Amino acid sequence: MLGRLAPTTAAGIQMLSAALILTTVGEVQAVPLLPQFGLTTHQIAAFLFLVVFGSAICLVSYIKVIKSFNPAIASTFAYVNPIVGVALGWTLLGERPETAAFLGLALILFGVFLVVARPSKRSTAYESGRTTRLYR
Repeated sequence: MLGRLAPTTAAGIQMLSAALILTTVGEVQAVPLLPQFGLTTHQIAAFLFLVVFGSAICLVSYIKVIKSFNPAIASTFAYVNPIVGVALGWTLLGERPETAAFLGLALILFGVFLVVARPSKRSTAYESGRTTRLYR
């Protein structure tokens, strides 16, 4: 059903569903919706950044990628997110990634390179329109 909706509509339905489920679980477990302490401007800005970029824009982008590219390429979308997170922390917050983080990022980039550089028979069939029912 979600495959036929506009990406923004599908993303909105997914986020609304998650919000309703999480709110219900929180209410059942008697977890307060807002923290009991004062929020700083930085905390509010970080929350809004995550809502706008981390949820809304990313989800709509991911749905568009799924519709536009073959499954192998679309799956690499999720692997790029940690790279973006480390880059943002480094540039905006002055965080210095440790050696293990750089090794992990290199491994992620190498994996994405392998997927993009050597398309499988399935992805070639997907691009040429010779797909099975599973990929349509």
